[in-house]
Formats: sequence, C-alpha cells, structure tokens
Amino acid sequence: MVDIQGIAKDIDDVVSVGDAIAIDIPEHCKAAFDSSAKTFSVLHQNIRSLNRNYDGLTVLLKRLNINYDLIVLTESWLSENSVIPEMVGYTTHSTKSHHNQNDGIVLYLKDNIHANVYEPNFCHEVNCLVTTINNNVAVVSLYRPPAFKNLDPFLKSLDKILSNINHYNNIILMGDLNINIKPEKLNPKQTEYLNLLASYGLLSSHTLPTRESNCLDHCFVKTKLKPLTIVCNSTLTDHSSVMISLNLKIKNRPKQNHFRTKTDYDAAINDLKMINWEERFHNDDPNAMTNIFLNTIKDILLFHTNTVKQTRRQIIIKPWITPGLCRCMRNRDQLHQKLRKDPDNSTLAITYKRYRNKCNSLLRSLKNNYFKSELAKSGNNIKKQWGLVKEMANLNSFPKVSSELLSTNLTPQEALNNINRHFVNVGSSLANTILSRTCTSEIELSKRHRPGPNSEPLNSFVLLPTDPIEIKEIITNFKSKNSSGWDGISTIFIKRAAHALIAPLTRICNVCFSKGVFPDALKKSVVVPIYKAGDKTLASNYRPISLLPSFSKILEKLINKRLKHYLETYKLLSDNQFGFREKISTADALHKLTSYLVENMDKGQKSLGIFLDLAKAFDTVSVPILLTKLEALGIRGIPLQLFQDYLTNRKQVIKIDNSVSLEENVTFGVPQGSVMGPTLFLIYINDLCNLLLRNGQIITFADDTVLLFSSNTWKDVTEAANEGFALVTSWLDNHLLTLNLDKTKFVTFTLNARTQPSTNSTIIQSHNCNNTNSCHCNPITRVKSIKYLGVIVDQNLSWKEHVMKVGNRARKLIYIFKSIRNACDIKLLIKIYLALCQSILTYGLNVWGGTSKTTMLIVERAQRMVLKVISRKKYTYPTDVLYSELGVLTVRKLFIKQEIMTQHKVRPHYTKRRRVDIVYNVPKYRTSFAHKFHNYLGPHLYNTVSKDLKLMNLDRQTCKDTLEKYLKSLDYNNTENLLERMT
Repeated sequence: MVDIQGIAKDIDDVVSVGDAIAIDIPEHCKAAFDSSAKTFSVLHQNIRSLNRNYDGLTVLLKRLNINYDLIVLTESWLSENSVIPEMVGYTTHSTKSHHNQNDGIVLYLKDNIHANVYEPNFCHEVNCLVTTINNNVAVVSLYRPPAFKNLDPFLKSLDKILSNINHYNNIILMGDLNINIKPEKLNPKQTEYLNLLASYGLLSSHTLPTRESNCLDHCFVKTKLKPLTIVCNSTLTDHSSVMISLNLKIKNRPKQNHFRTKTDYDAAINDLKMINWEERFHNDDPNAMTNIFLNTIKDILLFHTNTVKQTRRQIIIKPWITPGLCRCMRNRDQLHQKLRKDPDNSTLAITYKRYRNKCNSLLRSLKNNYFKSELAKSGNNIKKQWGLVKEMANLNSFPKVSSELLSTNLTPQEALNNINRHFVNVGSSLANTILSRTCTSEIELSKRHRPGPNSEPLNSFVLLPTDPIEIKEIITNFKSKNSSGWDGISTIFIKRAAHALIAPLTRICNVCFSKGVFPDALKKSVVVPIYKAGDKTLASNYRPISLLPSFSKILEKLINKRLKHYLETYKLLSDNQFGFREKISTADALHKLTSYLVENMDKGQKSLGIFLDLAKAFDTVSVPILLTKLEALGIRGIPLQLFQDYLTNRKQVIKIDNSVSLEENVTFGVPQGSVMGPTLFLIYINDLCNLLLRNGQIITFADDTVLLFSSNTWKDVTEAANEGFALVTSWLDNHLLTLNLDKTKFVTFTLNARTQPSTNSTIIQSHNCNNTNSCHCNPITRVKSIKYLGVIVDQNLSWKEHVMKVGNRARKLIYIFKSIRNACDIKLLIKIYLALCQSILTYGLNVWGGTSKTTMLIVERAQRMVLKVISRKKYTYPTDVLYSELGVLTVRKLFIKQEIMTQHKVRPHYTKRRRVDIVYNVPKYRTSFAHKFHNYLGPHLYNTVSKDLKLMNLDRQTCKDTLEKYLKSLDYNNTENLLERMT
C-alpha cells in the first residue's frame, strides 16, 4: 500500500513556504526575525510615489529596525527625469521603461552584496527587475498596474523570465501584482497564474490581506529552506509591508561594526600645551623631528580615545526623526488597528484621520524646522547650503564600498597587495610602453632636456623661511574634515589645537627649508579606491583617492606659495596655460579658443581643432625629467634638493574597509591629492604649451589640451594639423606621456553645415611608425561636437547642444526647489537660487551667451520655471513681473552683465582726448556670425551702455550695482535690441 502521508510529507520537505505572520505594529517585527548573520531578508512596500513618501519610508525603516539585504519599492511614480534618493549602505537600481505616471520599481541593495540587477523585456505596462546573487539566489520584483486586465501577455512574459532563472536553488518573487490570490476569491485566470508559478516550484508564502481584505502584494518562494514571511501594517500607504527572510548565508558580508571611537580633544590639547618641544627635538634632523612630532601627537590622541559600543537605537537615521515622533506614529497605528476592527465607528474614524494628519503635519514641521535652523547657521557657506539642499531633496550620494575588489580567489591581503601594485604601476607601465617603442630610456630622455651651457636662467628660486603667522593662516584656512592620512590626525583636530602646534611646526618647516629635506613620514599616502563603472572586481574600474597626512599639506602649501610666486613674477609659465593659476579660469581658456576660431572663420578660413586626451597624465610624469625642468627654471641647490626629496622615496598603501595592503614604492608621477602636484605638472607640460605650430595655436588647461589650426583650404589645414599633431605626439613621447587615441577627437569648424568638408578630405593620423607617408596607423575620430572644459563646442559654434544641456540641468532643479521651498523663506530661496541655479546658467556664459534668440529660449524657459516654483506662481504668471518681484536677471541680461564687467576690468585709462561715451574701438567683422562673440560684443555693449551710465570712471562695485539696476529696468525686447543694435 502506498504511504500517501509519507509522500505528502516528502513533498512539503522538498518545497517549503515556511510560516506567515500578520503584525500590526512595525516595532514588533524585529522580535519575529532571526537576527543571525546567515539571514537573507527582503522587504517589499508599495510606496505610491517614492519622492513624496521617502521621509515616511525612512521613519518606517527606523521603526522596523531590521537590516534588510534588499528593499523593493513598487508604484514609485518614476519618470525619465526622476531623481532617486540614495540610502546609506545601499546601492540603488530602478526600472528605465516608463508606461504611465504611476509605474516604476526601485531597489535598494546592500552595497556589500555582489549582485547582478537587470531589467528584462516584459509585456507592456508591467515593470520587472531581476536580482541574482552568488548563482544561488534570484529575486524577481514586479509591479502590475490594476488597469492592466489582460493576464495572457503578462503570464507569457513571466514564463519566459522564470525559465531563465529556474536553475537557481532559491527564488523569491515579490511585488504589487494587483491579482487577488485569496483562496476564496480565485477565478480561472488567477488560478492559471498560480499554476504557472507552481510549475517552477514557486509557492505563495502567504495569502494574508495586504490591501483592505485583498492579497494583492505577493511573495512567492522556491527554496528548501524554511522562510518566514511577515505582513505588517505600515500605514505608509494603503498597502501593507511584506517581508521575507531565509536562513541563507550571503558571501562577502563583513561583520557589522557597532563600535565607534570617541576622542576627548580638549584633554588632548591640554596635554599638548604641557610639552616642551625644544627638549624633545634633540637635533636638526627633519626626519627625526617630524617622527617625534607625529608620534607624540598620535600617542596623546590614542591615550584620550575610547571605543564606544553603539546600539542601533543610538544610530540617528534622520536628525529630525525624534523619539516623540516615533511615539506619535505608534499611537496612530494603534488607532488604525482599532478602526480596522470596528470600521463602522464614525467617531473612531474621525479621530484616526485627525491624528494621522497631525502625525504627517508633525513630520513635515520637524523636518522643515530642522533645515530652517541649519540653513540659518550656514551663513554664506555655499558648499554647506548645497549639502543641506541635497539632504532636503533626498539627493545625497554616498561613496560606494569597494569590498568587491577583495572577492577573488586570493586571500584579502593578497588581493589588496595586487590592487596596490596595479595603481602604483599604472604610470610606469604606460611609460615603459613608450620607452620600448622608441628604443630609449628614462635617463636618456632626461639628459635631452638639460639646459645648454649658454641657457642659464637669469633668476634663482629661494625658499624664504616661514613664521608662526603664516602657519596660523594656513591652518585657519583648512577645511574641517574628519578624514586623515596614515597618522590618523584630522584637520579638525589640527585647527582646534593650532595654538599648541604652531611653534613646533614652524621650527620643523624652517629646518626642512634649510636642509633641503621633505620628511619621509609625510610622503606616505593611503589610497581608497572609489568605484566608477563596469566590473566591480577589476581595479581599473576604480578611481584611486589619495589621502596624505594633513601636516604634509602645511609644508606643501608653504613651498607651493613660494614656487607659484616665483613662476608668476618672472613669467615662466606659458600664456597658453590656463590651469591651476590665480585669477585665470576655464572661462579664459574657452574665450581664447572661441576668439581664435571666430577670427579665422570670419575671414573665410578653414578651421580645425584636435582635442587631446592624455591617459593618466599626472601618474606618468617622469621624476628625472621633471627635476631637469625645475633646474632649467632656476631652481637649484638646496631648493632643488628639497624637490628631489619630495618626489622620491614615496610610499603608498591601499585601504579597503579596515584592511590595509603592504607598502609599495611610487616611482612615477606627481603625488595624487597633493598641494604641489598641479603646479609641478604645469612645469612639466610647460614646453608643450610653447610649441610653435604652423598655422596653429595650442591652448591647455592642465592636461586638457586643444590644437587649433586654420588655413585657406581644407587641404592646407589638414596638412598643418597632421604636421602639428605629429610634433605634439613626438613631444609627448619624449616626456613619456601617453595619448589616449580612442578619446582624442577632432572637429572641423565652418559657418554652416553645408560647407563642412568631406570625410576623405580631412584625415588626421597619429603616427606610431617611422613612415609618415604610407602607413597603416589608425586615424583619430572626427566628431560634430565635443565637450571641452564643461562646455559643448559644436562644429558651427551655434551652442545648441550646450544650451540644451544647460536647460536640462536647470530643469532638474525644479524638483529640488519644490522639495525645499517649505523649509525656506523667499529670501533664502533666492539666495540658494543664486548659488545653485544661476551658477549653472552663468558657467561659460560669456562664450555661448551671444547665441541666437531662439536657441537661448531653451534655457530661459527652464530658468523661468525654476523661479515660478520658488515663488509658487502659476505657469501662466507674467514673466517680466516675475523677474521684477524676485529681483533677478534673465540669462540674457546675465550675459550682458558679464560682457560689460569683463570689459570694464581691462578698460583703457581715461584721457581728455578720448570721448567718454566711446571707450573702445569696436573691431570690424565681415559676418554677422562674429557679432555674437566677445571680441565684438564686449566693446560694443560697453560703449552702448556707457553712453547712458558713464561707466568709465566707476569702480568695480559701483559699476556692477549701476549696471544691475539698469538691466533690471529693461524688458525682453529692449534687452534683445541692445545685443542687435549696431554702432
């Protein structure tokens, strides 16, 4: 006889659906969950607009107090421009297909879990995301809107998805399906849905009601483990939360650190005050003095540092979520439970609704009051204001952990060491490729750059000693940060203890100057890899962020200040270099680029620009060649010895979480994250900026280099470009700098698209061979537009692409200002607008702001919409009145202001022979195209406005105030006429 009961038991053991529990109060869920480190937990919640209910979600997560591995949010109301809030400790994923205004799935996945998340092709109107983990777990997240009645296409798509993941041992399907699977409510189609899932071993882990009396939020599971499912009344929306846990170990999950360190800075500073540094500094050896200095501070900080256990109750998710607010939420939930048991009680219903609205109002009020207070404290600190704005609008981004780099077959220590070797050898690997191709050596190249016997510089660099006042100024201007180098001494502590540290620091710095020594303890960097994109297990997909000791930056700032003063005083840097120099910006580089092109295009000449991309430029600087260049500029003797010591014997370690690699020697490049690195790079690349190109011009901003060429015919300009490009690539080879040919592009510039040359007539090649006449070297790519220094430069200088980009950026601010306007008064909103929106609108404006009226309308409309949201005006509100009430300038007026103020800065000295109303001679141009750029508009606008305002003899601030008042008085048509009127 067949043992039917035994077979039934075996079936139940093979596929388990576990237990299902309904819980009314979120705080009670944690007790039901297994808090073991082996538990894999998933939470699903119908959110009904993520951006609107994110604060409520934050409160719910705090109340649940469960460390979920995956959070699934459905009906998120996503659109193409939606900004998804980030959550600490989680990576964010979302659906990209948009069918209606209510759809969208958002996933928050623990950032220490290595997973693959993808959006499969699904039937129309249904959202789906599939998450696969360790070839063992697959989670299917679904949202099916209620209006989608036909189940056949849905079932067909679902069948295809499940067939692709059927080999996974553990499968969870969760989401808001809007299919009622209560046993008593099943119809044939719903039964077909259940049968399909059962055919893949997926059984429902619960049939508890999730919305009113219906089970619409599903959780199906295929597993041999025994899961636990909880349906909790969240009151976030009218859908309950559904959560499931499996006793399943996920690899690479580090132990949770519930400890933090607490340092008594005041006690540490008091101990520092008692130290007699003269007794501790036994001699004038910079290395010994620095080691004594650092070790003394470290010992004192260590003595006054305690490790404190931090419970989850002490971790503040949001500062405005107070214990009182949580109590209010619990009382609201209790009222809600009473109402569910007695739904016909009208008095209870009114009481609940009033109390619920009070809770929601309290949440908004606490959040708004908190940010009002913080914004008031921020003063004029734009960076802090932007941080608060991002927090208010839930736009904060968090650094991604790089623990995936350790998830290899190697031990964590071996993996760390390999990663460190990779970053250290980036520069040397690129350089060795060039050395091998050119059959030379680094020493031979450095000898080629030595100055000849008759080329001695007229001046010499001197390191003047420092004093306590200069040291104090540097420390005062430090940014307050908790991050630190290998010594663990942060800038926050240095600023607080400045009065106790200035004297020994002054002594150490002056000894370093006199001995020509940069202490070894200040040359060790800690590198933290930050994920960029691509495979998370490859070190090449991470950006190395280098952390140097804070005291290193003090010494570097002293040296760098003297070096830059020397370079600028004797005009040793090229006029074509615009990077990392005082009173020179990207706007100057962009202005020089457009001026060159406009001048030649107006003359009818053919113009071409090659935009270079250097691979790891700072990492591939050759130290011997750099030292030779320093010597050629007049840096000799002890100062040169100091620079040599600074650049050599540098050490680097990699740090991921709390694991640190072994030290590696850094032999190439200028130190990343250093103060002197950019200035030293300018010296290294200075000769490139001074190369003489036939019919050409070089413009550089640090390593962002563009080669411009013009001539009468495309044949001539192509020949000149190839000749100049060959000269530049030869220079790069001689300096061991690698050109990234895949990212190096060129653009041909003409007044209109019809006059563009054919593809075959303009070919630019980078020759890695010795035969430039007939070779097979690949040409570089020709493009219609390219991004240079943050501005999109197109082949006709029409700026349409860039204006579109600026308009899109400004449009994204609409949501931000809508999110923060309740926490700010109108004055503060305008202040934030000027800091955020107007700074976006005015970047590079003096280059592209003269574009046509129709093109400019794109960004003007975005600006108007931002201002209408700020002032809570309707879409149809009059524009002129809007700008007048808020006291801000249109984009076009901002452009005019920039042009006139730039011209005012370089105005000629007044003489009696010169008419006051005609300050500049306006250059004559052949085309109306040239009249849209600074060379013409600057003098033209200044002369035109000066006739009425007499700007010539006004100081800068008075000129600015007078000009703003004048521009605010102009309407739209008068503003456009001001640009179009000819003198």
